[in-house]
Amino acid sequence: MNSIFLAIKNNEISFVKHFLQEKEIINSINSETPLHVACYNNSSIEIIKLLLESGANINSKTNETPFHYAAKKSNSEILQLLITFGANVNEEGKNSPLHYACANQTKYDKIKILLDASAEINKENGYTPLHVACMFNATSKEVQLLLSNGADTTKQNGDTPLHYACFYKAEIEVVRILIENKSDLNSKGQETPLHYACKSKTSVEVIELLIKSGSNVNAIQKNTPLIYACKLPIIPEVISLLIKNGASVNSQNGNTPLIIACLDNNAKDVIELLLQSGADPTIMNDVCF
Repeated sequence: MNSIFLAIKNNEISFVKHFLQEKEIINSINSETPLHVACYNNSSIEIIKLLLESGANINSKTNETPFHYAAKKSNSEILQLLITFGANVNEEGKNSPLHYACANQTKYDKIKILLDASAEINKENGYTPLHVACMFNATSKEVQLLLSNGADTTKQNGDTPLHYACFYKAEIEVVRILIENKSDLNSKGQETPLHYACKSKTSVEVIELLIKSGSNVNAIQKNTPLIYACKLPIIPEVISLLIKNGASVNSQNGNTPLIIACLDNNAKDVIELLLQSGADPTIMNDVCF
């Protein structure tokens, strides 16, 4: 078995043909079948087609099927070939094939192939494919493809896709598209999308878009958005933007924004801005330091 695996990994089709003379080897499972190995290693389409034409079970399942592996690792041409041979695009696994496709660095073609084959768009496994796409830096074109096929922006695993887009610093057009497609700007999973944007230090432009679209600048969960903005690394433009849009400079959840800013020796300008905006230097935090 190890010999055919090595031949597959090295794209040695002549050796693969030789080993396939043992008919039983095609679907032998040693944690994985030869087709699993070929799909995981993005083997040549000629080898994968050879395995399929030699009787490989396309839906053979160890932990996951060869199709799951292809969605993770292979190119879109191989994904299409597997579908032609009868792969189940909605097969259960740790994640669905569409979840895996959405985690690829280049995902548009794979997502389209799967959706054209009726992949379940809002399949949940803790999170939806749209969550995954937003987590893995999907482009606005890729997000729009999911949305135009029925992806639900309101689905939560505690957080919505907009939360993920803000936390993982998605491009501004992704955030804009999510907002335009009924994302809840003030949905409190663990915190709001604005909290996540300030916490992850995403762009000033994204934070401004969130505020202009209706995000509550004084929403408080663990902290306020302004408190997160005052944590290292400090972006003064974000702090100024929040204050101009009504953020409370004396809101407190253990610490005030001023106390947080004072922990940074290089935050003189921010401290002055907070004081000029009415920050109270007499407020003590919970441990009174």
